[in-house]
Amino acid sequence: MDTSARFSLPLIIASQAQKHLTHNEALAQLETLVQPVVQDMAAPSPPVDLEEAECVVVGTGASDAFSGKDMMIAAWIADAWHFHQPQAGWLVVRASDGMAFVFDGSAWGPLVDLEVQDNLTQVGINAAASTTNRLTVASDASLFTSASNDHRMTINKAATNDTASLVFQSGWSGRAEMGLAGQDEFSLKVSADSSAWHDALAITPESGHVRLPARPLATIYLDGGTRSFSGGDVVGFSGVTRSQGDLGLGSPLASPATGAPLAISANGFYSLSLSLKVETLGSLTLLKNGVDAMATWEAGLTSVGGRTVTFSTMIDLYTGDALALRFDAPATCYCYSGTTTMDVVSL
Repeated sequence: MDTSARFSLPLIIASQAQKHLTHNEALAQLETLVQPVVQDMAAPSPPVDLEEAECVVVGTGASDAFSGKDMMIAAWIADAWHFHQPQAGWLVVRASDGMAFVFDGSAWGPLVDLEVQDNLTQVGINAAASTTNRLTVASDASLFTSASNDHRMTINKAATNDTASLVFQSGWSGRAEMGLAGQDEFSLKVSADSSAWHDALAITPESGHVRLPARPLATIYLDGGTRSFSGGDVVGFSGVTRSQGDLGLGSPLASPATGAPLAISANGFYSLSLSLKVETLGSLTLLKNGVDAMATWEAGLTSVGGRTVTFSTMIDLYTGDALALRFDAPATCYCYSGTTTMDVVSL
């Protein structure tokens, strides 16, 4: 044998003269074939601008000095082209983009097939992926579009008690989450600090019924049995029969007023419906923060013997506002949790 089995390097023969020539030629071939980097993966003809020892892979059907050298590695050394026949499994790296190519015995192809990439353990695009975030993308935008007509994104969970959701963060701190969070009911949750979360919307899967769990609403009442009020008396409320959205009674009013005001928990327009069972009722006014909130409600009823009257309005309120009532004329009311009430709902 006068050449090596893998790289066809020239071997020094016993008693050979000018052994340094054979040795130097083998070194030149090793310089080409070890850690091979090429400028072109399919050169159609010999390039004219290569530096010493730079290489290309000859393209199919190449011309001129590359004719008949298809798929070979061509190295420009000492003003001459030197060709190396690749073997199956040889790798080269393209200098322009760092992509690796492998020879399969008949043709060169990407070491990683960009068209077919199945069962990858993780992928990071402009960022490092991890065993938890196996797909990580750092980009100003992401686009998902259809290949034909429809396009659906599926987020699947293993069981009802698991979670399938989208989380929106600000500075890596959670602010909103929508999806199936620990149940099969679709929900939208929000947070100001990524710690305390509030259910803003929930949809029952069996019926499609939409609930707003954080929407302020309450039913409040006056109690104390049959009560008589003088003109100018200010009263709050005695209790709450139902409430959500942190809507409820505030601190007791200062004497001589009685009861506690309704404390507003969120900005917005509110619908108010006041129902009173009365013996007599002249007029009364809704107070906001101790002053008139709107025009006086006029009843003008005398000795009606237990008649129920209702008043309603819509009013713009803000967090921290306090609502109470002022009787502007003498009145007698039957004050119980089911007879003298006010329903309050944020619109």
